[in-house]
Amino acid sequence: NGEEELVPLLKRIAESEQSYNVLGLALEGLSFYDVEAAEKYAESYKNDESSYLVNSLVTVFANTKKEKHLDFFHNRLQKVSMYQLFDFFENYQNFLKELPVTAWEKGTEFLKVMAKDPDEDVYKKYFCMNTLIKIKEWAKEKSLMKLYDDISRSINEIKMEEKDPLLQIRYSEIE
Repeated sequence: NGEEELVPLLKRIAESEQSYNVLGLALEGLSFYDVEAAEKYAESYKNDESSYLVNSLVTVFANTKKEKHLDFFHNRLQKVSMYQLFDFFENYQNFLKELPVTAWEKGTEFLKVMAKDPDEDVYKKYFCMNTLIKIKEWAKEKSLMKLYDDISRSINEIKMEEKDPLLQIRYSEIE
């Protein structure tokens, strides 16, 4: 069985590797076989400011499906580069969907603030809006009409307050 050989190798890499690229790949791989071990190693890097590990840490923490990592996502989003946004938001959305509704509410509040911030990067604002739309869809699927209505109101507020011409065009397509 390849897994029996791979997991110890990934753990050794996670314990001793200096290259963030190799370390990140090891953490991601380990998170698919032994998420608890990957989480343990990733915890030791969660305050690292390097952009090289961001998406690997996000992948590991998303795979844990533990609400305690929600603040990590929110803190990191403020520092993520434009090139990392696609992977970051894909992992964030997958992670959030697996959490309880209280986490959806917390995520919604965070995303609303970022999407309304006139000084925020337009791409981050757009991804925040798209994630709000996804949470709204999840709320509808689960018949959480209060959350659905709250997000609908927030989306309309964001659309009305947006000053960036590119985002205004994009947001005009949202119902």
